Amino acid sequence: MKITKIDLTETIHTMGETTEDEAEFFVDYLRNELADEYPEAEINVTLNNRQSSTVINVETEDGWDETDARDEVHEFINTAWDKCPWENYEEGKIA
Repeated sequence: MKITKIDLTETIHTMGETTEDEAEFFVDYLRNELADEYPEAEINVTLNNRQSSTVINVETEDGWDETDARDEVHEFINTAWDKCPWENYEEGKIA
């Protein structure tokens, strides 16, 4: 079973005291991490500061329940925040 598409709209409102530049850095990092974790999936990650919460949509193959797949992606995103290489932010490097 696999995820074939991930559409994620992040919002700065879920990132605490994060600046817009820091949020963009995280979104770029997250896009790369999702592509590494789900290499067969089409990945679309955007930042939209007009909404109040993160929106995750997924498409799957082989009968995998999309709710379960969305939960898996959501958990991945939650752990990605702590793994983000914030030490590279000042240098403008993503990885």
